Amino acid sequence: VKKIRISSGADLQSMFAAQPLHPGILTRVEGRVVADDGCALAGPFSERQCVFYSASVSQQRHDGIIQPPLAFHSAGADFVVELKDAPHIRLLVSSSDVALFNMSKGLQEKEEIFSVAPKGWCGFVLEHMLPSPDASAHFKNCLDLGSDGVALEFRECALLAGSMVTCVGQVTRDRNGALRLLPWKPQLAAPGAEESRGSAEANEPWLSLKAKAMPWLDVSK
Repeated sequence: VKKIRISSGADLQSMFAAQPLHPGILTRVEGRVVADDGCALAGPFSERQCVFYSASVSQQRHDGIIQPPLAFHSAGADFVVELKDAPHIRLLVSSSDVALFNMSKGLQEKEEIFSVAPKGWCGFVLEHMLPSPDASAHFKNCLDLGSDGVALEFRECALLAGSMVTCVGQVTRDRNGALRLLPWKPQLAAPGAEESRGSAEANEPWLSLKAKAMPWLDVSK
């Protein structure tokens, strides 16, 4: 991601002046997460305002094996990213398109015995318990947790409202004229496009991102 040049507000304006609908270019932007009015969520463990979260509860093992969590749940709400250098440019983002990476402040982990954990945390375990071949035994184990002093690991990864983020995807303009940030899909070059691309890149440097941003993909064929 760090190898992809950060696109500014001026870059996006230039991009859509040349190709007004779907440029199809891998784009990296920086901006602030803004929740729609009344649409912010609360993290199940931290209770921090966010627009997307994933949370899990797992039993600890001492043999180095990672077992499936006892409970897991994720939720999201659509939000807006205001560009860092041009806050008047807003990118709409659908929560279903979000994949978090390299989280810092948004990631929280805490170990707690089930019997003394906050009621909301215990409720999360019981409400979002994952299926098991023996559901009755699985439920009984959860109720008995804490009686033997075994701690659970509560993990929450949240995209916090108001946080500054780096986003990677492709920017498009919808039918209403609003800009949207979508997952990037490589586009195949049309026959003869290679001959004209060199001169186009000289005038519009951001066009080179299409070929250089994903070096393990050959998008020229």
